Order: sequence, then structure tokens, then C-alpha cells
Amino acid sequence: MLAGRAMHSVPAPLDELPLFVRAGAVLALLSADVDTLTEYGAGMPGLVRLADRTDAIHLLAFPRGARTGEFAEHGRWRSEETPGHWTLVVRAERRSQWMLEASLGTLMTPFVPCTVRVNGRPAADERVDVRCGH
Repeated sequence: MLAGRAMHSVPAPLDELPLFVRAGAVLALLSADVDTLTEYGAGMPGLVRLADRTDAIHLLAFPRGARTGEFAEHGRWRSEETPGHWTLVVRAERRSQWMLEASLGTLMTPFVPCTVRVNGRPAADERVDVRCGH
């Protein structure tokens, strides 16, 4: 993490775009395979429109403290950090497939998670990748 309100030099190769995000932010990203945000090309083989990926949402979180925000047209999120815990509540207008990546190094008291809960129950899905350590 970098302190705000200061000058910093960071490496920025020409083929990479640096991304600076405030601690506490949650970003909703487009699916990497989306080719266009418009309705153009409906039915064209191989062309992926945003409308083709509305059921898949990728969140990139940098938790710290308590924050709230919005994404898409009616999506909302709430992130809250307490000692040894981080809770992210996400609500969307329709049922969606979620991918969450979180940088827990931004927490005021970083920890390594040992469980992930979805709707209050431990996630048992093999697609949930939780690395546990002490």
C-alpha cells in the first residue's frame, strides 16, 4: 500500500496499465471476453456483448474499514472489517454467478481466512479457493 497525498514513483511498463485503488474499494469488472458494450453484433458468431455476460459478475475487493457502494444498474455492496473478520454483502437485481478476488493485505489487521460463508453457510463448492495459514 502507498500513503496518499504524496508523490510516488512506480514501475509502469508500456504494455501494462497501472491501477491505483483506494483501500476499502470494491470494483465490479467486465468479463474479460466482452468485445462491445453496445447491442451491435447480436447473433454474430464469436462476438461477445455485455448483454451476453450480465449473469457473471467479477468483483475485485480491497477491504478496509466499513464502506458501501453500487455497481451496474441496481447492484449494491457493503464491506465491513472487524478484528479477524471481513464481511462482504452483495445484492443484485438478478441471480448471478460471482467471482470475488480480495486483497486482504489492505485490512487494518490482515489475516488469512480459513472459511468462506455464502448465505451464512460454509462454502462447500470446489470452485471456492481459500488458502488457510497461520
